[in-house]
Amino acid sequence: MMADGLLSYVRANYKTFDAFHIHLARDLITLPVARFLSSKNAVYVVQPHGMIMPDRRFRARVFDAVAVRRVLSGAISVIAYKGVDDEALASLSRGTASISLLVNGVELDSETEEPVVSNEVIFMARLHPRKRVMAFGEMARILYRRGVACRFIVVGPDEGDLDGLQTFIQTNGLGQILNYEGAVAYSEVRQRLRGSAAYVLPSVNEPFPVTVLEAMAVGTPCVITDSCGLAPYFQEDSAGIVTDGTPNQMAEAVEKLIVDSDFWKSTVASAKLTVKNRFSIQAVGDTLLGLYTAAGRESP
Repeated sequence: MMADGLLSYVRANYKTFDAFHIHLARDLITLPVARFLSSKNAVYVVQPHGMIMPDRRFRARVFDAVAVRRVLSGAISVIAYKGVDDEALASLSRGTASISLLVNGVELDSETEEPVVSNEVIFMARLHPRKRVMAFGEMARILYRRGVACRFIVVGPDEGDLDGLQTFIQTNGLGQILNYEGAVAYSEVRQRLRGSAAYVLPSVNEPFPVTVLEAMAVGTPCVITDSCGLAPYFQEDSAGIVTDGTPNQMAEAVEKLIVDSDFWKSTVASAKLTVKNRFSIQAVGDTLLGLYTAAGRESP
């Protein structure tokens, strides 16, 4: 709940640092540190990762009045996700925050050979209601009834929806085409995604799913929802398919990828280029370095 040692360390040593990067939330760990730095006119950037959004609850309003607004206003940069929390942060700060857009980054793929593509459609996420694996299951049922020749794989740890998924599979007679494989280690994510015909992530309000970036990097085209933070980039670069999140629209997207090889290839090529230009570790690092350098120039 609290980190007194962290705050004590920052109080004693803040003058020895050129800049601070704080992954901010409405909590009693990061916020007191940021509030202290603001009071000292220190150089800092904050990155809330979608965790600080407008909230009318009393506790949130107290945090905002006591510390959040001042912290946002005092930051050299407030790092936001495009279309996810940039407008919210500007509103919370009453227009005083210096908003900078940033993305998550992944390593570029080291494989040089083209993947052997199967007819496998994969879901890879926690089986939590917010990730909507049941919508993936319904999509699979729709495609199966249409006669689209593909298999459906669910990968991820159970966080509440596994029983429902297994019941759905049994009730609809989908055991031959829809299977649950369990969780995989992060080191195995790329290999499991590689070669799939499509990766579908039905979750809503997903700020910046790294698994989608990993899939794009290895040449697996992705289907996401319009509330995902990657949606604007997909639309600008034709780097994947954005849907409204309904099983019918996701089924249509997957079917197009399965039956139209030219569309599949063009989506893969665009996705790889987008990862290289926008979402590589190098690109993200260059952006951050620019923010820190600007912070140094603007420091008092």
